[in-house]
Amino acid sequence: MRRHLRTTLLFLALGLVTTLAVAWLLALLQDVQLGRQSQGSAFINEEQWSVTRWDRAGAIQIKSIRIKGASWSPQQAAGAPDTPTVGDQTSAWASQSSDAGTEWLILQYARAVVPRQVQVYENCAPGALFKVTIFDEADHEIEAWSGTDPTPSTPASSGSSVPVSTIPISLNIPTRKIKIYLACDKVPGWNEVDAVALVSDKGDLQWARQVQASSTYASSFGSNAGSGGNPELLVPGWTTLGSPARPMEAGLANREERQIDARGWPMVALMSEIDTLATGTANSTSVPPANSYKTLGTRVGSNSFAITTPSANHAPIPVPLRPIWIGLIGDTLLFATVWLAAWSTLVIPRRFIREVARFRRGACIQCGYDLGYDFIQGCPECGWRRDRPR
Repeated sequence: MRRHLRTTLLFLALGLVTTLAVAWLLALLQDVQLGRQSQGSAFINEEQWSVTRWDRAGAIQIKSIRIKGASWSPQQAAGAPDTPTVGDQTSAWASQSSDAGTEWLILQYARAVVPRQVQVYENCAPGALFKVTIFDEADHEIEAWSGTDPTPSTPASSGSSVPVSTIPISLNIPTRKIKIYLACDKVPGWNEVDAVALVSDKGDLQWARQVQASSTYASSFGSNAGSGGNPELLVPGWTTLGSPARPMEAGLANREERQIDARGWPMVALMSEIDTLATGTANSTSVPPANSYKTLGTRVGSNSFAITTPSANHAPIPVPLRPIWIGLIGDTLLFATVWLAAWSTLVIPRRFIREVARFRRGACIQCGYDLGYDFIQGCPECGWRRDRPR
């Protein structure tokens, strides 16, 4: 029993060593950014989350960028008005294009109320609002108003206050979610919205807490991961990129850039993580000015060991040391099985041939001691068959 246990542990150890060696060898030789690239970007609550992922055999690299309250993002239309004067302002939402046709904002509020007014603060190129809808408890969209924006589209003088389009609502349906539509191709310029108030039948006023948009200029201003699929689908569960790091989650930073590099075959088994803002390795062409954002994070020392030769536009990669348990265990079992199969192929036939040769010359098949063909008595030298009852 002990012998079998020792043999099992030996092959598991061999499998683990092989798994580590393969992962580090892949990190040394495999430039993952030459592989297939996937991108995704989305606005989730207050954050723009952009993910770029590279895949090659035995290597995965994922770069995650989160920006809270990005300039011109949908979340800039949440809360009370914070754009004091008309004009193009980063503190308001702007569509991705100035003449893209119909654009919309979906705004959610803390409490469901029977609405009587919607107040839209249009700080740039006003006059594009043409429809307002509300959502009932079953999330069905219902038209509440349509017509001509009461705010004229004539340019306001620089420094004047932001015009407010007050839209009357007569539906007696409680709602905490509304949608406004703007005909952006009808009014020249970017039709920016700073805030949207929901006034109830009792006269109380709420500001939006969460905002979604049909598009945003922020996606072309501050992100290096282009439009495309859902970023959540690019981030495996074994990474920590699915949620913001502690500084950003605690409100101590409004931007983070993290990069995961994982190596191993056939499953990735080891990973490293770096804060590319802290190490100063972010691509300068895709990052807004440094004074626009707070940056916090653990700084990786300048002497961090880069085990791949970095390409022109991406960061050196630290040694992958953090285990990815499902991959580490899976690869270890696979390589242990391979070692066992190799040992069985090389050792067992050789042992069989040796034992047959000893048997034919009348010797102990275990140690080779000459028994004179007296196999029944066993071997006095090594004790073979001596422990058996007679």
